[in-house]
Amino acid sequence: MHNEENENYKKSIYISAAFRSGSSMLGTLFDKNPNLIYYFEPLSGFNVPNGEVSNKSQEMEIDLLGKAYNCEIPRKSQQVLHEIKTLNNCEENRKSSRCGSQHFLKESVAQWYGSSRFCVKPFCEKEKLISRKNRQHDCKKFCKDPFSPEENPNFVKNENDFTKTCQRSVGVAIKELRIDSLSRFERLIAQPEKFGDFKFIHLVRDPRPMLASRISLAENYLKMNWGNMWSMTGEQAMERQCDKDVRIYRELQDNPEIRKRTMIIRYEDMSSDPWKKAEEIYDFLEIEFDQMTKEQFKIATGIHRRRRRKAEMQKNRLPDIFGVTKTKSATELLEGWRNKAKNSEITTKYLLLERSCREMMKLYGYNRVMQFHQGQVRFDFGNSVALNWTLDL
Repeated sequence: MHNEENENYKKSIYISAAFRSGSSMLGTLFDKNPNLIYYFEPLSGFNVPNGEVSNKSQEMEIDLLGKAYNCEIPRKSQQVLHEIKTLNNCEENRKSSRCGSQHFLKESVAQWYGSSRFCVKPFCEKEKLISRKNRQHDCKKFCKDPFSPEENPNFVKNENDFTKTCQRSVGVAIKELRIDSLSRFERLIAQPEKFGDFKFIHLVRDPRPMLASRISLAENYLKMNWGNMWSMTGEQAMERQCDKDVRIYRELQDNPEIRKRTMIIRYEDMSSDPWKKAEEIYDFLEIEFDQMTKEQFKIATGIHRRRRRKAEMQKNRLPDIFGVTKTKSATELLEGWRNKAKNSEITTKYLLLERSCREMMKLYGYNRVMQFHQGQVRFDFGNSVALNWTLDL
């Protein structure tokens, strides 16, 4: 159980998010901190076409995360690889992209290149070839998998160096999309001497612009012949995410131990004033928001551009309903999804989404603005997002 003695333990930070929920901005806040170890979705191998994962798989996921929080390399065991292959039906689909070339079957740690720490020396000798704009792509291309015996002759040294660095760090932060319940961490929470002092950050987003973002991505994937992403835009996929958000909300109501360890963040609030939210997050975590992280976060989130826009808005007397500056206007940030209802099929998707996600939307301050009237779908003029929302447990 959490007590004052836990202040001496490392911080174990779990960032719970959804696909296209804006988690990259939030992850940057931890990836750029030199005193934290950050992992970018190390459970990505557990992706399955229908989104359903068994309790057995989720327990394996927790075991992998436990390794990371204990400063071990979260390598996938043969048992885990077998489970992943089973989930993706690889015995029958050996030539599929999921089973033949996906990173989760080949990499020592899934998506290791999502952490900037592994894209610089001593883990990467070619860090000068990596651009800021395409860091993940360039890191995967020019750097060797740091902990792979097959690809990297320095994997033993890298592992030893990394373990020592992790043990000296303030803690470990992991961003993931795949754990459906924070209560699954209870057995790790009960052992702070091994797994650290847990803190959870759950990121939520209005499901309608999230769907719009997924549709846009699926269209781009189709144009580039990169694969089929349309399953992520389906009603079931979106409904599962809304159900997860509701489940976590109810857990906070029913579980005082989880509640006091958890911070809920809406993407809309984070986007409107990332600096303010960043400070609130570090206050909640009770760790220092150091100067290097501040500078890197400003660059990554374009806060310098936001300040220029604020000056422009003040000069031209432009309204800003958030009272802060953004690279996107307030209207575009909150209501831009409406303009992407290009046809009746997409409009119907939005309408069905409002209905299936109505409980989640009500809990997190998102307003329903669509109705079916005389054979047509109509939009109300009200705001999609309640601006002064606070968590009410």
